[in-house]
Amino acid sequence: PVMYYKGLIAMRKVLGIFTSTQTAVYVSELGGGAVAITLDDHMGGKALIVINPQSTPINYSLTGAWNLVADSGEAGAECIRTESGTITVDSIGIKVYVNDKALANG
Repeated sequence: PVMYYKGLIAMRKVLGIFTSTQTAVYVSELGGGAVAITLDDHMGGKALIVINPQSTPINYSLTGAWNLVADSGEAGAECIRTESGTITVDSIGIKVYVNDKALANG
């Protein structure tokens, strides 16, 4: 768990979209307490956080390709992998994505 938390801290420090005071935050309820949070830095950078508090996995449809920077097992300031289409968020899990612009501005 220590490396995971260090990865989250690095993600926050390196990827400016998570610290900018100009970032707009939009929340969409997905049902059952699950939410999708979109961050927009108004300079082309976007982040997407999908949080699943349920005891069963959920599916979520991504629009376009996104760079996964954190999930329930690992986190950091670099792309773990690129995902598109329908993704699965583990039970009591999270997935954090950024677009190419947010990754480049990091």
